[in-house]
Amino acid sequence: MYCKNCGTLNNDSDAFCQNCGAVLQSKDESNIVDSSANQAEPYVNQAQPYVNSFSASDPASSSALPMNWHKFLAYCGLWLGALANLITGIRIITGSQYEGYKSLVYYVIPDLKSLDTFYGLALFACVGLGCFTAYSLLKFKKGAPKFLSILYIATGVSTLIYYIGLTSIISSISRDLDLSQISASAIGTLIGSIAALVINYIYYKKRSHLFVN
Repeated sequence: MYCKNCGTLNNDSDAFCQNCGAVLQSKDESNIVDSSANQAEPYVNQAQPYVNSFSASDPASSSALPMNWHKFLAYCGLWLGALANLITGIRIITGSQYEGYKSLVYYVIPDLKSLDTFYGLALFACVGLGCFTAYSLLKFKKGAPKFLSILYIATGVSTLIYYIGLTSIISSISRDLDLSQISASAIGTLIGSIAALVINYIYYKKRSHLFVN
């Protein structure tokens, strides 16, 4: 038999090559190894597309980073936030927060109607942006974390503008009214929006390589 290392012809009974000393493999053993490799190859080829498909459909599956917060936002948190904004927007636009005194309130404070309309429409815009962001996170779309940041900024800014406008309108009517509750709500909204923006920026910056679809 021929040595696979140097090509020297050896006797069939030789275990080692006479020229280079390499281990000689009998024909039967070669057939067994080649046959096993040939039989295994189709299964490897068949399995490869499924592995690639799984990794592509769920980039997080190949990531060692925890994704629990991402899953909460994409599957639950953002959808609930969109629903809350929708309900609040309808309530503001229809004036139901005035409990039947809408016409009287708007007659006495006409500027309040414009402010409510602005805030209601802003909340409706946040509903659409929230749903789009949740879908983008679910599909690991490129730029999805940026949409999340924009959502937090838009929600925080529109709410802050509403509270500032409300404070200004009420102050113009009477300076004796207690505005501490409105001020506290405005400050709380601002702090909450900034905190959410920073936390999510840090969280998704470490996972930016996953959003490539």
